[in-house]
Amino acid sequence: MDNLYTSLVLPQLEYAAPVWQIANCQPLQRKGLAVCLGLPTTSGKDAAEVLSGVLPLDFRREELSIRECGKIFAKNKKENIAKCLESYMGKHTNLIEKFRSPFGYMLTQIEDMKSLTNLTMNSIEPEFSYLEYLQPSRTRPDYWNNLGCSESRTNKQVEDAKQIIKNIPSDVDNRTAVAFTDGSCRGNPGPCGAGACILLPNTELVELKQPVSKLSSILVGEMVAIKIKLKTILEECKRLQIKKLKIFSHSQSAIGIINLGWENKTHKFLSSEILQLWKDLEMAGVDIHLDWTLGHAGISGNETADRLAKEAATEAESMTDDEVVTSQADICHVARESVRMKWQRRWDISENGRHLYQFRQEVKPKYINFQGLKNQKILLQLQWVLP
Repeated sequence: MDNLYTSLVLPQLEYAAPVWQIANCQPLQRKGLAVCLGLPTTSGKDAAEVLSGVLPLDFRREELSIRECGKIFAKNKKENIAKCLESYMGKHTNLIEKFRSPFGYMLTQIEDMKSLTNLTMNSIEPEFSYLEYLQPSRTRPDYWNNLGCSESRTNKQVEDAKQIIKNIPSDVDNRTAVAFTDGSCRGNPGPCGAGACILLPNTELVELKQPVSKLSSILVGEMVAIKIKLKTILEECKRLQIKKLKIFSHSQSAIGIINLGWENKTHKFLSSEILQLWKDLEMAGVDIHLDWTLGHAGISGNETADRLAKEAATEAESMTDDEVVTSQADICHVARESVRMKWQRRWDISENGRHLYQFRQEVKPKYINFQGLKNQKILLQLQWVLP
């Protein structure tokens, strides 16, 4: 029942949340959660929210507002909404208003988020038009399905994987470069680094590493590792007459986004940079192959890339704010964590729900994840009939 509330009722209360943050819909949330949880309609709102894992409405609106402001910061400065925000910030440098505006709420909430999580928007990943880079979705290679995952892989699967990897570069010649890439994250999200090692046609081994961000996901590290490797090959292809590039990554997600047309909602700008480098290399006459390799399976090139990525992740801890490029995914992660911390503080000092607090002291926001197409179809049909 609480899933029904989260998917059908809550979206109505969240509608246009970044704009009308002042409306008081808390009584509606209290009554709705009481019905879904089978509680008396006079039950306390604080306890019902903790029991169901549903964020208080003011915090949920704050989360959505921060995410929306991040999107505005990423827009081209010529767009009207970006001009409006820039004009507002020029007139209200201290964020003091007689009557609080939507921009005023947004920027105040971003300052709160910064004080709680240290994430800044000084250098945010710009929005871009990605239609040029759309490609049809393709299925994953068959051999991916037979090799298991690192937590449950058998010894036989490890040996099979090594043999498959050995067979892939069978056509390597003196004009072929072979590269392994890896990403590392000290916490996910957390300090993130990228590493790559490249065996050039002249047998020179090049080791690359790059601190990525103080707070990002491991997928970003994996994709940046591919990016820095492509950039290096682009610089060396003429000097060494490189005609073929074999890339091995153990991130199926990164390969899917770059090569198979998988959905990519949060790292569009980064993937566009990679695809542009890919096009530049192909224009230079380099044939590129991106294949998956097992991680932590004793494959020498991958182990080297893994070491470099971990070193870069450690270095990322000391990056300055100006060096950090903030993505929309980073903003989503940190906005969620920021409001969770505020909710936790409210629950700790609240005078309500103290009996429940003895048994459940930690708040845990629950974000809906319906399993199975049947449930999804039912919910979509119900959403259509709602006014």
